[in-house]
Amino acid sequence: FDRDQDFHPLFSVRSQATRGDVAGAAYVDPQQKDLQVARIRVGHVSKHPNGQRVDGVLVSVNELVHTELPVFRVSRAATPLSSESALPLGLLFGELPARTEAYKAALATDNFALELIPEQDRARYAPALKAAGLSLDYDRVGYGWHREGIDADRDGKTDDHPVVPGIPYTTPALFLERARTRAERAAGVPPVVLLGLSMDLGETTDSLRLPMLVAPVGVMRLPNRATGGTCDLPMLPPDNNGLVFAGVEGSFECQELPSGDYGLTVLHGVQGGQLRESSTSSARFDFPVDQTCQAGAGAACARNSYTVWSIPNDLGPLDTKYNEDAIDQLHSAGNPDEALWVDEQGPAGRYLVTDPNPKNDPKRDCAMHPAPAISCDCCASLSELCQEALPLCKHDKQGLSIIETDARGKLSCLPFALPSSCCDGSCVKSKAQMLPSHESCEP
Repeated sequence: FDRDQDFHPLFSVRSQATRGDVAGAAYVDPQQKDLQVARIRVGHVSKHPNGQRVDGVLVSVNELVHTELPVFRVSRAATPLSSESALPLGLLFGELPARTEAYKAALATDNFALELIPEQDRARYAPALKAAGLSLDYDRVGYGWHREGIDADRDGKTDDHPVVPGIPYTTPALFLERARTRAERAAGVPPVVLLGLSMDLGETTDSLRLPMLVAPVGVMRLPNRATGGTCDLPMLPPDNNGLVFAGVEGSFECQELPSGDYGLTVLHGVQGGQLRESSTSSARFDFPVDQTCQAGAGAACARNSYTVWSIPNDLGPLDTKYNEDAIDQLHSAGNPDEALWVDEQGPAGRYLVTDPNPKNDPKRDCAMHPAPAISCDCCASLSELCQEALPLCKHDKQGLSIIETDARGKLSCLPFALPSSCCDGSCVKSKAQMLPSHESCEP
């Protein structure tokens, strides 16, 4: 329920809930504590080309959204992440208190932080927000970083961080994805994602600045031919030996992180529950005092709203380098030169991963940590790239890959190496692929 009438599903910066909206969904049973979203079955698009109306769906809109859009920026003091980076061993082993100390030590040498808009910059943002039709509530409860546990497997416990087992995974959750040119996308160069790593140091929600680490472990996302889903292949720089010793499950790719411009997305926010003020200046959302949450009143439970904010977005200049079809949605046709854009919300707000030693072999010393071959179903999308055997791209003085194309605009170099087992024929075949040629499968 859009209380302040600023929701627009087709406009990126207005497609999320803002503070004061009422959230909900179609639940299997809205009275249960563990709310399960109902599955709604629809027909095939070929039979319903103009959409399909589905009757009998009960939507419960019953949870107040307490937090504002997490309009953030990367701290200006942040330095690029080295493609050769490694996680400190102290973060990977030992009890949580010892890991927390290792995390603090790492923060002392890293200037990366997520910053909500400080008071002195809000006037600079005002014209862009007004043109976009947004009005942010900057009070200290709604506009601040709130740390809540992430329970993706719904077992009632906070999950471990996906990259670093043993460290709780909490919001705000940060995802960074390497930007790809049109030529890279057309050639099938897979996306690469990095994750933020943040530990609870007792920060208050008054703080608009949240230091965190960018975990130097990439995730190469490959389409899975068999399931229609995605194969997430960890990419471990050669010096990340500790992660291997810590027990990476399944296959992984040993090579340096791909250099490039990385866009950022943050998931954050709280809905439902009851606001509880502490004796300090911090504020948290928690269960009501009468514990009705445990009694089964699902709407009484505080939960993550997973409100999304991404950089670059429509408040910033057009992203013409990676999106040749970008459209200016902020300026009116009569005022194209009006100074509305906020630079750090556009392409300039991306985070850089650079290669300090481009002449190094990105897969050096990887033979010391052989990884299991990955499934051929995960390799299928790379077959043409493997056959072309393109060289690795050169780097500029900043340590970024120079993406080159031929006269036809076709990719002529690779920004990073493809998985070895995909290109050398050693991938693991599925049972269906291993059937003798004279046998057939029933549909």
